[in-house]
Amino acid sequence: MSSGAYTNLKYNKTHIHSIFDKRLKEIDNEYLTSYVNMMKYPTIIFAMSKIMEMNKTEQNLVTIDLFKATS
Repeated sequence: MSSGAYTNLKYNKTHIHSIFDKRLKEIDNEYLTSYVNMMKYPTIIFAMSKIMEMNKTEQNLVTIDLFKATS
């Protein structure tokens, strides 16, 4: 059992993961059969590595900016 850091709820991560995995497979056949070779996308890999190096405040700012840009 795991607990959420913000909600103090007890939950079973493996059970929840299996439920969502099963639902995604039912909904999206591409999710079930696809494999994305991330080496084709070096810009995305670079951006992800830079975001992982940031602290939480900077990550939140990037998330807000990306959300605004896509809305």
